[in-house]
Amino acid sequence: MGLRLCKPKGLKNYYAVGSVGGWKVRKSLGTDNYKIAKELLAHLESKLFREMMDGETRGMTFREAAELYLRDKPNTRFVDPLIAHFKDKRLADFTPLCVRNAADELLPGRKASTKNRQVIGVTSAIINHAAMLTGSRHIRIQKFSVEKPQRRTASPEWIIKFQKASHARGLPHLAALCAFMVETGARLGEVTRLKGADFDFEHCVVNLGMTKNGEYQSALISKALAREIAHLDHAHPYVFGYEGNSGVHGIWRKICDDAGIEYIPPHQAGRHSMATLLNNLGWTSNDIARAGRWKSPRMVQDVYIHADEKGREAAELIRSALEEVLKGLSDPE
Repeated sequence: MGLRLCKPKGLKNYYAVGSVGGWKVRKSLGTDNYKIAKELLAHLESKLFREMMDGETRGMTFREAAELYLRDKPNTRFVDPLIAHFKDKRLADFTPLCVRNAADELLPGRKASTKNRQVIGVTSAIINHAAMLTGSRHIRIQKFSVEKPQRRTASPEWIIKFQKASHARGLPHLAALCAFMVETGARLGEVTRLKGADFDFEHCVVNLGMTKNGEYQSALISKALAREIAHLDHAHPYVFGYEGNSGVHGIWRKICDDAGIEYIPPHQAGRHSMATLLNNLGWTSNDIARAGRWKSPRMVQDVYIHADEKGREAAELIRSALEEVLKGLSDPE
């Protein structure tokens, strides 16, 4: 349709009225001079057309882009503070520097990894999501440098001592949970939500449901662990007797104290330790990634090393390694 000049009744200045690219426009041109208004109208129409061609959608704002993003990913935890900060700033005006500055303003004194995760990562995702939908320009923002943390892993001896201390406290479910995490590399949240219907004890297959990566996955466990879990008391609706992660974290440290071993959090004692144990057994990064359902062998190489048949082989190997250690710790008859 384009834009046309209009002088509304009772108003002094000319207005640009019409539409560009399907977006309605009604904007004062700030002058009552017809000749100047015509020039301003042509300039405005050209500007809006360029923005439309660039996919900026009449100068889409961050607030509008965030609303689009939340339709597909309805999690406002980190989005709301960004909307409050950037408000109606146009996407065309964003630069990597302004986003990094915003991270410093919003999270003063916080770790670089937190700024990367809560500000730079989410802001980039919102802007690039709008770019995917509208054809506008993408943005690339260099993240703050982060030193890779030294991740602790549990040795076979540590795992056996933890399980023994769990049984001594009358907590066979916790001992089995520890073994399950080590054998499968499953995350604690994936493990605590498991119910009896998720287990196929005959084939040693466990349905993990939708994992952190947004995919439905299954894991394979050793025959020995399948028997151990099958013989647990299943009075609790969840197989391992814990509803959520908080209950596990509360008792985990006490078990470490009972066993006289270093405190290693559940995730590191499980998922991280699986990768390290398999690496020590001579497995390649590719095979470890397949067994533990990591998306990339690079992740295994960079983070963890210090569901198919590979998962079953891994579970049996880890179980064998633990049983060898158990034999060595057992008192001779």
